[in-house]
Amino acid sequence: MKRKAALIILVLSLSLSSCVYSLFPLYSEETVVFKEELLGKWAVDDDGSYLLFQRPDDIEKTKSGIGLLMHPHGSSSSIDREKLYFLDIYDQSVSSQVQRYEAHMVQLGDDYFLDIFPTSEFGNETMSDNFMGMHSFFKLEASKNELKITRFDLQKLSELFNSNLIRLRHEAVDGTILITAQTEELQQFIERYAKDERVFEDTEIYQRVES
Repeated sequence: MKRKAALIILVLSLSLSSCVYSLFPLYSEETVVFKEELLGKWAVDDDGSYLLFQRPDDIEKTKSGIGLLMHPHGSSSSIDREKLYFLDIYDQSVSSQVQRYEAHMVQLGDDYFLDIFPTSEFGNETMSDNFMGMHSFFKLEASKNELKITRFDLQKLSELFNSNLIRLRHEAVDGTILITAQTEELQQFIERYAKDERVFEDTEIYQRVES
């Protein structure tokens, strides 16, 4: 993947054919964590595109017109609000389009992952009645000034699923993978393959722009 297109990997609506989706979240009350170093603005280059991680209280203070979360499974209700991020994606290549996601950091063993879920920014009742948001997740490493995001490789996962080397409930939908396994089973799968390079794309490295 070219670095210039790095931000697109997180804009699910723009990369539907290249993402792995899950009906259920990767996080649970026991595995969700919050790290201050993830907060702030991150960019790959200087083209004006960036990721912005904020607390829920920061969103309310700015009184942003972008919708907040509308979770169909209610899985956030049992999670401490203090461990919730909002992720805004500003993509200069599409007229500074903003996408907002509910985001949770998940610790499985020694590894960290980011679970993102689209918010209700498109407040159209007809759309919300006919579409269900899905989770997507990425391997994550965050330090004070550097953020590493690694997404799962759809083609490699498909090959493993098709050869029955991975036994996890899922469906193939229009060229992408929809995982239908419950959270506990999903966590076991992710933890098992967390260090298996076969199932990951190249890592994208972001630099902190501001806190």
